[in-house]
Amino acid sequence: MDQFLAKNHHYAACKRGKSKADHLINFSNNKLLAEDSDPVIHGINTFNAPYVKNWNDNYVLWKAALNYQMYTTADLNQQKELLAKTKAVDWELAIWAVYHPGSAKTLALIPHGRQAFNSGTIDSRIHGIETLISNIGSDAALADVKTDATATLADLKASNIEHGKAVKNLADQSIILDDMCLKACQAMLANEASLTKKYFETPQRVDHYFDIKAMRRPASKTNKDNGYPVELLGGELKLLDLRFVGTETWEVSNNGDHDACIFFANTGDITVIPDIKYVIPTGESLQIDLSTLPRDQRFVYAANLSPDDEGELNILLVVKK
Repeated sequence: MDQFLAKNHHYAACKRGKSKADHLINFSNNKLLAEDSDPVIHGINTFNAPYVKNWNDNYVLWKAALNYQMYTTADLNQQKELLAKTKAVDWELAIWAVYHPGSAKTLALIPHGRQAFNSGTIDSRIHGIETLISNIGSDAALADVKTDATATLADLKASNIEHGKAVKNLADQSIILDDMCLKACQAMLANEASLTKKYFETPQRVDHYFDIKAMRRPASKTNKDNGYPVELLGGELKLLDLRFVGTETWEVSNNGDHDACIFFANTGDITVIPDIKYVIPTGESLQIDLSTLPRDQRFVYAANLSPDDEGELNILLVVKK
């Protein structure tokens, strides 16, 4: 049987995002602390204090982990961009200066041109550089290329390792913080019960100690066929299981609390939001005519533009030609 009494609506609201949880926990705590001279409120504060402290202490650690993970992501992306737009071009031109483009030797060195350096996963790009270094071998005419490629490889590997550590650390901190959130919300529910007892004759006064407006989720737009729901974690970039011909029109609605976007690509291994994207502000909808897309862009992605709050999109087919 589903639970009826003592449902923790504080936890339900806080699960919508860590910044949302931080606001709700500290909003309530500050309201209570402002009335600490009241004996009953003082007792509530004494009970509540360790849960709020544990939350705040770990929120700081989680925020630091999030910021560092974002830094390492940006650094890794810069390394990839440097490889694709500068290093790979320089290496190819240097090879052409020694061996004619299209010659057997050039094909042996870079059989697919710069493709190995500017597409695919980070591991495939690392392997591409390693292969180039191996292919050059002891060729004295390309010694400078080999030296530069070796240094670039070391930088890329170091950046990738640091990013991996940062991702794991953020995941570990998130698990700890989620536990602190649950405990703080359990304390908030207990506080609500104590306040309800204190104000049993005027229960409406209990609302004063909680940000009720922020706890409520805005009503989602309803569509006659419900559409395709997309739930996003904070900062998540998600490949969607959607197929289309290219003659349709989609209406994308943002039912979350922060801006989100969708974009299209010709590959299913995108890890960075591109410059060309459709941004949908919170509470708004955007129609996208899929016939305007390049024919090779049949992979659909959604991304949450908030790094620490959950998001929610809905994609509705409104026209099919």
